[in-house]
Amino acid sequence: SLTVSGPANLVINNAGTYDVLLTNSSGQGIPGTAVTLSSASGNTLTPSALTTTGSGHATFTLTATVGGTDTVTATSLGLPQQKTVTVSTQSFNITAPATGTKVNLGASQNVTVTWLNAGVPVVNAPVTFAATRGTLVPATPVNTDANGNATVSISPTGAGPSIVSASGARVTAQ
Repeated sequence: SLTVSGPANLVINNAGTYDVLLTNSSGQGIPGTAVTLSSASGNTLTPSALTTTGSGHATFTLTATVGGTDTVTATSLGLPQQKTVTVSTQSFNITAPATGTKVNLGASQNVTVTWLNAGVPVVNAPVTFAATRGTLVPATPVNTDANGNATVSISPTGAGPSIVSASGARVTAQ
């Protein structure tokens, strides 16, 4: 049998790693066997042809370049196996500051989320921010601007790390 496992959902311009497993009727991996791959939507598969390892596994990456529902097909020994992958055109990322930025007590740091849909800014949409430590100003939610950006300022209330997260309608970032 042939199975394909990996993420069922990706965000456009991001990648997911997938595993192919080819086994015999006893459930043992079949080594050294060619596997071909295809994407019905034309998303990028790297590599596009595989050879199973000694345990019958092979790994590939799907880079989401086309939004919507994609069907990835792996074929080996005449056995096709399909995996449905939904590619969201939403891009929702904390763009500032860089991960690991240190903020001194008594200081503040702006935190910005950029929200795009198919490369176009999502305008006037509410974004809710939260932090595991520190004070966020202004109170959230904050609406995105003409560039799809929403910004709050965080001020530490004590020493130690803080994880800042943001969410909008069906999107999150951390």
